[in-house]
Amino acid sequence: MTGTVTVFIKHGYGFVRCRETKEEIFVHVLDVDNARNGKLEPGDELDFTRIESSKGPKAVAATIIRFARERRSENEPVHSAAELP
Repeated sequence: MTGTVTVFIKHGYGFVRCRETKEEIFVHVLDVDNARNGKLEPGDELDFTRIESSKGPKAVAATIIRFARERRSENEPVHSAAELP
């Protein structure tokens, strides 16, 4: 499954919105193979396996497939040197 991190709390957990089911799924940074410095950012795109835990759906075996800052840089306008102050 794939989805986008919607919320990440400094204590190491957050939620990812699943692209396929549209549900919010709990994710812990320890379940993300390539998390940067033990952190995720809202906007990071993940590939993950969804399991049902005793507290509800959970993302495990997750990998960041696209970092939020990469998405932001693609959406930023490109300026020529003549346009810069």
